[in-house]
Amino acid sequence: MFLYSMKIVELEFDYKAVNQLFYCIFFAASGAAASMALLKQGGKLVVIFAVLAAVLAACQNAVALAVGKFMNVDPLISMMTGSIPMTGGHGNAASFAPIAVDAGSTSSYGSCNSSSYIWINFRMYSWRTIRKLYGKKT
Repeated sequence: MFLYSMKIVELEFDYKAVNQLFYCIFFAASGAAASMALLKQGGKLVVIFAVLAAVLAACQNAVALAVGKFMNVDPLISMMTGSIPMTGGHGNAASFAPIAVDAGSTSSYGSCNSSSYIWINFRMYSWRTIRKLYGKKT
């Protein structure tokens, strides 16, 4: 910092390359816990879960696009409020935002983060309500 303030050295940092590297490391480490033995142990239930998750994600995208079309919102922004933040959270949505920006969207960063936080709060409060209705402690 001292060298920068004295205008002796100015370092540049390419965050995009490092960002992608750490994304790859994170997801590789997350997938390292999965094994064929574990998948075989889950058997039919794993396949059913995967199919239901894919169908749910497609339905979330269809609803997001339909609501977006009804409200005259750019389809890229509509997709940023669909299954992208609902299934992957704000990290997933933020990683997809540059793709939407490259495709021509202007406000993907804000919409992805805000929709993700909306869904996080919705899930949190809906589960609290369900637990209260059934008498379980929160």
